[in-house]
Amino acid sequence: MDKKRFKVLTNNPLVSAKLSDFNILFCDNIHEVYRFTRDHIHQNWRLTTHPLAGSVKPVQNPYRTIIIEKDDVISFQSLQIIENSLRKVEQFSVDHIERQYSTDILDDYQMIDLSLIESGLASI
Repeated sequence: MDKKRFKVLTNNPLVSAKLSDFNILFCDNIHEVYRFTRDHIHQNWRLTTHPLAGSVKPVQNPYRTIIIEKDDVISFQSLQIIENSLRKVEQFSVDHIERQYSTDILDDYQMIDLSLIESGLASI
């Protein structure tokens, strides 16, 4: 696998450390991960992993990682998926009360996100 073809967008410090041999774009929060992914898709990147992977709602886990791959043209399928995912995140955010999690719980959420992205990488 040519890791230079891929970019990892994440707000998860554990993913950033574990996948440091990839091109990492570290984001401040989950919303930035989705917005920056959309912006990249407009610049001829396509989704490699699904932005809503896993059974945890997008705003329940404060960490999200998405992998994209450079392409020659705009992937309209990727654009549709990320736009729908953004709407879903915004929809969940409206009714979501932001919580303060303990370090242990944040560590667990980081592990969940890492596990999901490692599963995605295994299928590439």
